[in-house]
Amino acid sequence: MRVAIGAVLNPTGGPARYAIELVRALGALEGDDVYLVCSNRPHDFAGMGPRVEVIEVPLPAAALEPVWDHVLLPRALRRRRVDLYHGIKGALPIALACPRVVTIHDLAIYACPETFAWQQHLHMRPHLRLAARQAAHVIADSAHARDDIARRLGIAPERITAVPLGVRADLFGAAAAPGDEGIARRFDLPPRYFLYTGTIQPRKNIDVVVRAYARLGGSSWPLLLAGRRRPDYDPEWLRRPPPGVRYLGAPSDDELAVLYRRAGVLVSPSSYEGFGLTALEAMASGCPVIGTAVTSIPEVVGEAALLLPRPDVGPLADAMQRVAGDDDLRTELARRGRARAATFTWGETARRTREVYRRVVTRG
Repeated sequence: MRVAIGAVLNPTGGPARYAIELVRALGALEGDDVYLVCSNRPHDFAGMGPRVEVIEVPLPAAALEPVWDHVLLPRALRRRRVDLYHGIKGALPIALACPRVVTIHDLAIYACPETFAWQQHLHMRPHLRLAARQAAHVIADSAHARDDIARRLGIAPERITAVPLGVRADLFGAAAAPGDEGIARRFDLPPRYFLYTGTIQPRKNIDVVVRAYARLGGSSWPLLLAGRRRPDYDPEWLRRPPPGVRYLGAPSDDELAVLYRRAGVLVSPSSYEGFGLTALEAMASGCPVIGTAVTSIPEVVGEAALLLPRPDVGPLADAMQRVAGDDDLRTELARRGRARAATFTWGETARRTREVYRRVVTRG
């Protein structure tokens, strides 16, 4: 089986992590399947084994992503035999003469429309709906995402498979790595701190974290915020952080692993998640998690995190104070988190994804 994978990537974020780790794990599976990875960032897929072939398809500008999907990518595949195409970011080329599978990570653009710019609505809504209807099969990151896609886009549930994501145990683990101290010095990390990591955007409710932190009244733990900022999002609390709050920018993978390992607790009161990868990575790193019991988060964390019904300032401040002041609670949450995270592997994600490929190719 020869599978083409379309991976147009931003430098960081969940879809980039998904594409890179999925391809790495697919290439490591036993078998003779070949994967042709078409990407604007080919170096991200270098050295993934003899059965992974990387094809550079440049993306001139982010606004031209539809041109990449519908013109540049089909052109790159024109003279190559492909049994199946997998679009990993909610879009499929209109004219591609092979069965197609699409991964739709979430439908936040429908669930939280007010948190997206109008340009994103113009791009994402039609592409998601078109891809879901054209695909021979849809892959979702969670049971919640699967059900949301079926309901909002009118797709038959039997055409959607939930395939949970994984976590890299070699990167995100509780044991210190040789470069940890250097990274900790570079960020001037304190002994303990509250941490938020993920995209800096409205539906993540980072403003709620900042206001909850302010209620603690001069906690000895600072609040560190790390992640790629959405270009059109420029809140006052980020431009002029309150006392005790620091924005660290977008960390590399190695830096992110250290931030998790050194943190006292990850605070992530998101309103909507297709999966919840940051919570999983934090748990694997031995970092306790405070989150919200919404969308897919309970599926991911199980009983291993402290979940609030909603992202409200008062209850979040109480939870932060409780976890910061209770060493035994942090130890227990860290233990449960490590055990829970160990059940999510990229190898299993790849195996279940390949099962979808084979069902689709067999049906023709």
